Amino acid sequence: MIIALDNHHALILHFGMGGGLTVYRDKKDRPRFTRIDFALGNGCRMAFTCPRNICRVMVTEQASDIPAIDGMGPEPLGEDFSFSYLKQQIARSPSRRIKALLMDQSRIAGIGNIYADEILHSAAVRPDRAAASLSEQELKRVYRATRLILKRAIQTGGDPEFPPGFLVSRSGRGAGCSRCGTELEKIKVGGRTSYFCSHCQR
Repeated sequence: MIIALDNHHALILHFGMGGGLTVYRDKKDRPRFTRIDFALGNGCRMAFTCPRNICRVMVTEQASDIPAIDGMGPEPLGEDFSFSYLKQQIARSPSRRIKALLMDQSRIAGIGNIYADEILHSAAVRPDRAAASLSEQELKRVYRATRLILKRAIQTGGDPEFPPGFLVSRSGRGAGCSRCGTELEKIKVGGRTSYFCSHCQR
């Protein structure tokens, strides 16, 4: 999260795995695993929590001073992430698995393991397909699904309970594919656990 400060600097919060923000007023409500407490002008406090203690907080003149941020690809909901841009990335790495390409932060910013699975399930594309093997129509489905899934995820407001149709929710409950009911399969793609439906995703 990049926050623009009044002094024209940037406050950067890296949440790692499990970090979060909680606003509270009474000291007795201070959340567990609070690493930094921000005093707000309205009398409330905002706790930056991190159970694993692997989060990071940085203040810099501009966000691009941080190499990891400067090297990130475009935001998938921004104007720079176009269909033609996605095609260019595939042309650069045609043999790369489509899921690994979606998760490459230097190509596209912000798509993690869970959302890559959701995007490809929505697009009916297997996660282990070579990117260049996708047809124009399949690639258009991936592009549209990227925007659709991330918008839906944002609407949850960070709720830890994913929408019932999401693969991670269904796999956790032992349910099958939301389209056909087929039992979900689990494989490794780029070293990450990947869920997919062998019937719907080709």
